[in-house]
Amino acid sequence: MIDPGRDALVGATLLLAALAERGKSISALVAEHPRYVVEKRKVAIPQDRMQNAVQTVRGAYRGRPVDPVEDGVKIYLGAFRACPWVHVRASNTEPVLRVIAEAATDQEVQSICEEVERIVAEG
Repeated sequence: MIDPGRDALVGATLLLAALAERGKSISALVAEHPRYVVEKRKVAIPQDRMQNAVQTVRGAYRGRPVDPVEDGVKIYLGAFRACPWVHVRASNTEPVLRVIAEAATDQEVQSICEEVERIVAEG
């Protein structure tokens, strides 16, 4: 079970340990890691087509690694649990699919989102 308080303490402890061991500033440690771009979109779709649309997206990426998520599908477009990825889920409050993608560049993340939108439109 996730415990936000405990998880925050663990994260802070790991950060402080890295600072002490490496003798670098937080910004220097951050600069050592890759940066990614995240895009969030809403795709309007009738309520009765939402779950089918999620499955259509999943089918379009058959063979790609998938993370088990409760509310949709998270598909890795490269290696499992690595960037780039896309998460598609039906909204619980609006007649939209929520599309969240992460990639190394703005162009790549835009392309991923546009591809998912095209799959949903054609599905």
